[in-house]
Amino acid sequence: MKPLSRIDFISKYYAFVKSITKATGIFPQTLFAQAILESQGKVGNAYMVAGSTLAKDFNNLFGIKADRSWKGKKVNLKTREVYGGNDVYITDAFRVYDSPEESMKDYILFLQKTSIWLVLILAGAAFYILKK
Repeated sequence: MKPLSRIDFISKYYAFVKSITKATGIFPQTLFAQAILESQGKVGNAYMVAGSTLAKDFNNLFGIKADRSWKGKKVNLKTREVYGGNDVYITDAFRVYDSPEESMKDYILFLQKTSIWLVLILAGAAFYILKK
């Protein structure tokens, strides 16, 4: 995926993200925020969405790892983890996607299968709605 500014990224994918989040309880803004946070990397003098190697070269916008249940393509990359407050660099397997759209669809499925994430997102959605 070609790195984009935040505004260009949201503009390009807004209709698609709105369609895949419909009836899931997940706000499109949640998906965009997570994609921006996880895939951002420095390109020249600016931080860009899909600026990270994982997003730019492998269309993985969310840093989702390829555990044993993953049957698709994967790539091994060096990554920073935090254990006990300490930065540790390891090599781990990450999911590879054919397109950014495939990554976004899989992110929705990942959240739906990983109940704690869905609970946190829905709690945030409920708070947002009640606050209005």
